[in-house]
Amino acid sequence: MIYAIETDALEGKKNARAIKGVYAKAKALTEHANLPQIHAKADLLGKIVGSDYLLECGVDDFEHIRKELRDLIKFIPSSQAKYDVNFTDEILSFEIKDSDLDSLSLEGYKKKTERYLRENKLTNPVVAKLYENVPLNPDDVAELERLLWTELGTKQDYQKEYGEKNLGAFVREIVGLDQHAAQEAFAKFLNDATLNSGQIYF
Repeated sequence: MIYAIETDALEGKKNARAIKGVYAKAKALTEHANLPQIHAKADLLGKIVGSDYLLECGVDDFEHIRKELRDLIKFIPSSQAKYDVNFTDEILSFEIKDSDLDSLSLEGYKKKTERYLRENKLTNPVVAKLYENVPLNPDDVAELERLLWTELGTKQDYQKEYGEKNLGAFVREIVGLDQHAAQEAFAKFLNDATLNSGQIYF
């Protein structure tokens, strides 16, 4: 699987099927971490299973994974029965179709959404507004709903993870608030309030 990933990577392509296969193998190994040989690779296995590591790997990284884990695959138990057969299939038709496997994601809705918001807090116009403390207009709210409820998942996905939490509050919770915007808001607060030095310091 890793040779296939490396070959495709050298051609500028992403072999999503093979990447998912490597992820599945690593996950299967973590279920047998009581074995000393597997336990010794716990850090690498945890990195593969618990982060976006495989999605960000280059050829050298995959080669490192191949060398580190190749001798451990034998420890994954096989639950499949094997049969020797002796018959010939008749091919009725043959057709090649394009695959959409490159759109395959290893991430769940929560992880994918929060990663997208953090990575695009300055480039996505609506997310940037929330990050910079700029009020949203109705069109912005509609775009935020489209992003969270259509592009990254469904409304049901959102409600399953976050309940009825306000979308703007949710995004602000993930991306935080720009320091400059926070200072401006605090300065306005100080100008509009009568406070003593102790209160201002607090």
